[in-house]
Amino acid sequence: DLAHDRGRWVGLCGEMAGDSSLTPVFAGLGFDELSMSSGFIPEVKAVLASLKIDDCRQLAARAMEAATAGENSQLLQRFYQEHFSQGVISPELVDLQAVCRSKAEVLQEIAIKLELSGRVDHRARFEQALWKREDDVATDIGFGLAIPHCQSEAVRAPSIVVLCLTQPVDWQSKEGQPVDLIVSLAIPAGEKVSQQLALLPKLSRKLIHEDFREALRQARTPAEIVSLIKQATS
Repeated sequence: DLAHDRGRWVGLCGEMAGDSSLTPVFAGLGFDELSMSSGFIPEVKAVLASLKIDDCRQLAARAMEAATAGENSQLLQRFYQEHFSQGVISPELVDLQAVCRSKAEVLQEIAIKLELSGRVDHRARFEQALWKREDDVATDIGFGLAIPHCQSEAVRAPSIVVLCLTQPVDWQSKEGQPVDLIVSLAIPAGEKVSQQLALLPKLSRKLIHEDFREALRQARTPAEIVSLIKQATS
């Protein structure tokens, strides 16, 4: 505030600026600009779009009062848990215009969305679990649809991600058909989530029907997708 009062521009440049987990703090501190490598920009933009400045200012104030790095880490974790919906699916887990040029970028985008919403605590480990499942059996089922899914200790809460791709991608499978619709399921490891595993067959049975797939493709808002998926898994 003092710098702004004196007409000074305040920015942050480098690897720290691209750490999306810290974006709410930087927003709360009032930085005018965050400069980072291009690869970090989509994640940071996604976080910024989901934030309210007053919440970020309160977070920054509490962070400055924290005595240790561990306290700040816990503070950030609570912030993400409180400010992002924890239903099986929510609007921040939907992208109606996902720009992905390959299967690898699709799986990466799924992991990013789950991490940003606080549902995955180790993105790389979760991506590895997705790839392991794909290596066993590719998850495209025809109709331009893929259902990448896995069970992993990196997952905090059962979650569904939906991506409608702007351009189809090669799913690198025997089917050989391009994929433009992604419905991904992430399940925590452990026996306690056995009931949640029933989400996959429920979704699969619904996705067989052309009218349901087209309803997903034609949805105009993330809220429409959320409503369709909730009806399908209820």
